Amino acid sequence: MSGWHGREWVDLGTELIDHQIVDPEGVSAGKVDDVEFGIRRDGNLEVTALLVGTAALLPRIGWARAPLRWLLARFGGPDEPRRIPIGQVSQVDSALHVTAEAARSAQSPAEQRLRQNVIRRIPGGRDASG
Repeated sequence: MSGWHGREWVDLGTELIDHQIVDPEGVSAGKVDDVEFGIRRDGNLEVTALLVGTAALLPRIGWARAPLRWLLARFGGPDEPRRIPIGQVSQVDSALHVTAEAARSAQSPAEQRLRQNVIRRIPGGRDASG
């Protein structure tokens, strides 16, 4: 367990944003696309949740936003952001380790649709379609 909970300072760019989220078995559950803040009693901001999903990512990606929206619309997305409460983060190192429940909630419905409708139709793609 890292000294994650109760820290006064977190560098969002090097410790959270775009970092891999893994379940207790080390299996990837996505990446952190954004964070949610709350205000503590002392008036300072604190990270309350990790946000995962294309809807959380889109505001940060600039010029690629429009083509990605178009592509996602073809597959029923973008998905609503999925929220992982910070209390479900057990360790932070090169990845963010979360509970099994949090990993399940982070799974992307759009990615599952893309795997079913596109990837599995590519020769050899069935092995990658989870």
